Amino acid sequence: MAKTLTTEERFKKARILIQKAHEIPAPADSGWESLSYAASVKDTLRQARDLLKFLPQTAGVPVDQKQEALALMQEIAEEEKKILHKS
Repeated sequence: MAKTLTTEERFKKARILIQKAHEIPAPADSGWESLSYAASVKDTLRQARDLLKFLPQTAGVPVDQKQEALALMQEIAEEEKKILHKS
């Protein structure tokens, strides 16, 4: 059985995944490589979003952490646009 992650661990892993999405090398040309790049970025950011998506609705999480989760989810959406639209 998988170990349950604490809220702080979820925030930390989500930030690591955002950084990992930035480090995925962009393709030199367009075509299938570009589709693969976009899919890799979106999948990495989806993993980060999945770590946080239920925190705002969870009863045992303090309000400040719920707000931090919402802010980080907004940051993930902005980073996705920034990463994919620069190439």
